Amino acid sequence: MLARQPSKSSKTKRQGRVFVITGTSSGIGIETVRAIAATGATLYLTARDLDKAKSALESIFDPSRMELFQMDQDSLASVRAAAAAILKKTSKIHCLINNAGIMAIPDLRFTVDGYELQFGTNHLSHFLLFQLLKPALFAAATPELPSRVVNLSSSSHNIHGINDSDGYSFQRGDYDPGMAYGQSKTANIYMANEIERRYGAEHLHATSVHPGIVATGLTRHMQDIKPSFK
Repeated sequence: MLARQPSKSSKTKRQGRVFVITGTSSGIGIETVRAIAATGATLYLTARDLDKAKSALESIFDPSRMELFQMDQDSLASVRAAAAAILKKTSKIHCLINNAGIMAIPDLRFTVDGYELQFGTNHLSHFLLFQLLKPALFAAATPELPSRVVNLSSSSHNIHGINDSDGYSFQRGDYDPGMAYGQSKTANIYMANEIERRYGAEHLHATSVHPGIVATGLTRHMQDIKPSFK
């Protein structure tokens, strides 16, 4: 993956702006940090494994403008703690990029709080993080420079909608790794759409994006697509 380098004008525009990015220890998260770091913005980054993130970001990490926060997204308590730590550092956030995620977990597993692991990690943790950081997003928003939320979704949302008949958890013996992932990605889209509907007029916008199939650790449980990366 190659991150497109920003122009001089975009670098000037983003100096002094604050970005929060989740899942920055591997894959797309690293490249997102690389691209935005080049703009001169301040970055608050989260990762479950801080040692892994520090190693992955070593070549681009600038301690004068970046800080890492531990956040385990299968624990809502960990999300709350990370959000509180970030808000101690800044009262304004210009952009929240919800990048962290897991994919196609082969067997039914649950978060610390009892939610199906992909739904809890990919959606619920980001929904809570947004709610906790929302005041800071509003504080930064202006008509000229609206605040933004970006959710990393996937075309896999086409696989499955929202299954709310059993608490989103596939506990009736019908668990399927791809369907569970699709549900979580559908939820990412719904979340972004609802943020835009509710708050767009108040200069807080949201979008969901499909990054395409990228050779990252996210696909480690999907043996059938790995040959396409060779």
